Amino acid sequence: MKKQLFEKSRFTLKLLGILFVFLLTESNAYGQCSAPPVYTSTGGNSSRICVGGAMAPFTLNFTGATSFQWQRAPISNLTTFTDVPGQTTNTLSISNAILEDQAVYRLVASNACGSTNSTNTYQLMITSKPSISTQPKADNQVCQGQNLLLSTSGANVSRVDWYKDGSLLVNTSGKIAGQGTVNISISNFQSADAGSYYAVYQPRTECAGSAVTSSTASASLATNIAFATQPPASQNICVGSNLMLAPTISGAANSYQWKRGASNLSGETKSSFSINNVNGLAGGNYSVVITGTCNTITSGNYEVIVSQKASIGTNPTSVTKCAGENHTFTASAFGASRVEWVKNGSVISDGGNISGATTQSLTITNICSTCDAGTYALRAYGNGGCSSESVITNTATLSINEPISITSSTPSLSKCEGENVTLEVVATGAITGYQWKKAGTPITGQTSASLTLSNITTADEAEYSVDILGPCGNQTKSGIILTVSTTKATITTNPVNAIKCVGESQTFTAAASNAGSYKWQKDGSDLSDGGNISGSSSSSLTISNICATCDAGTYTVKAFGTGACASQSVTSSSATLTVNTPISITSVSTSQSKCEGENVTLEVVAAGTITGYQWKKAGNNIMGQTNASLTLS
Repeated sequence: MKKQLFEKSRFTLKLLGILFVFLLTESNAYGQCSAPPVYTSTGGNSSRICVGGAMAPFTLNFTGATSFQWQRAPISNLTTFTDVPGQTTNTLSISNAILEDQAVYRLVASNACGSTNSTNTYQLMITSKPSISTQPKADNQVCQGQNLLLSTSGANVSRVDWYKDGSLLVNTSGKIAGQGTVNISISNFQSADAGSYYAVYQPRTECAGSAVTSSTASASLATNIAFATQPPASQNICVGSNLMLAPTISGAANSYQWKRGASNLSGETKSSFSINNVNGLAGGNYSVVITGTCNTITSGNYEVIVSQKASIGTNPTSVTKCAGENHTFTASAFGASRVEWVKNGSVISDGGNISGATTQSLTITNICSTCDAGTYALRAYGNGGCSSESVITNTATLSINEPISITSSTPSLSKCEGENVTLEVVATGAITGYQWKKAGTPITGQTSASLTLSNITTADEAEYSVDILGPCGNQTKSGIILTVSTTKATITTNPVNAIKCVGESQTFTAAASNAGSYKWQKDGSDLSDGGNISGSSSSSLTISNICATCDAGTYTVKAFGTGACASQSVTSSSATLTVNTPISITSVSTSQSKCEGENVTLEVVAAGTITGYQWKKAGNNIMGQTNASLTLS
């Protein structure tokens, strides 16, 4: 291809089967250059737009330029230009402007031979939208005849329009001033001036449509404050209670200041004044100064007197008394306006056997165990503000002992020698101990409600008594006479063993001295007459028509004494009755024929009482054959 001053290079791109041809013009491929671009436009321009707006495109022209770059510099410093990103055509176009876009712009055109700056520039000014930094006071209480002043602050505003209840205000001589500015005043405020006020910040021309509205400021006609209710002029309170002074007012207060005497109380600037758990130093004269929007009011003195509670000096002491006695509980209290005694927590009054119920000494006469036993304490009330406050002593217990009363005891009795005897007494009342006596002499160690005598003999025969001891007097139970009998039976003849056959009879005989009665037993169980038994309650027992399965066993007899020993018995030694049954042959070997040389065994099976066997041959005993079987070999 032939070289020329400007050479064209051909590039091709095949896309979707279509051939596109682009011609790119370059500088002389051999580095030859005629001159840098030449600026051909005349005159610059300037404009002002709102933040977020767009400028009208601005174009500058050059010849011989192959590339462009817009640059900008601060309006206040035109010596420092920097490239504007993205602005690389000969037309400057900025949209959605920000404050940083405010600058002086120039165009730089370039080719292979160098670059040329435009001699004309474009100055772009950015206007911000209006904004409010300080809102008007939300709630305004204005005294009648005074002035209402509402203020705001902000920026980028052409004017400030004030409105009341939605209507635009107009400056009026002697009434409204400041319309169009950030401050507006309403002179000689009256009830008709009450309402809702607000300001509208109007933008500059280039930001038209971006006005902003302040918050609403309410203005109302304030009235004088006055006391509606007040605490009592004087009050007497008890130490330890809570003090509350809380006057109420009509109208709205701006501040409170409480005083004690003529001095302000530091930090006490609320609508009420209180002290919890007051002490004696809290007494004095209190007052409050209340400041409203239009006036200040001062209360009179609220006198506070602090009274002390009563205190306990001495406590009553517990005591134990006998029924019918008298007792006086004593206690003391200081600073008491009145006192009262309580029993088991309930107030008691004079009357009956009670006196001194409202003094420091309580007397109870002719004490009743069911009426007067309990816990007692003295309650004392203070003076003045403490007249309803009370303190109470420790409790003292009145315990009452009843006299001893014997309800029952063991009567006189006769017992058999060798028996054990228990003598008892049952008593009620306050009992501290017992002492048993024999014939008037204390029995060592016998100090309980019962006396037990073991294996008695005639030496134990006597009159017994018991002293019952108590704090309210002793009681004695006497006249318990113990008689000991020696008429116990004694076995002199024991029954003997016997062997009998079924169907026979047997009589067992025994004998005893001092025997009042007998009772036979078989294998430990009492027998009674009937069937084949007779004499079961005598010294001789007869068993007729003996049965092997019914009557075989061991037999004893119990002999009972006489008199006091009639319930005491002795038992004989045992006698065994053995019953033999008759022999009965149940089977026997039959006659048989055997071959010479064989062995033969003959057997017999029998029941009953068997003592032995004897085999015979032709009626003659066979020597040594005494078993149930006979073997012939």
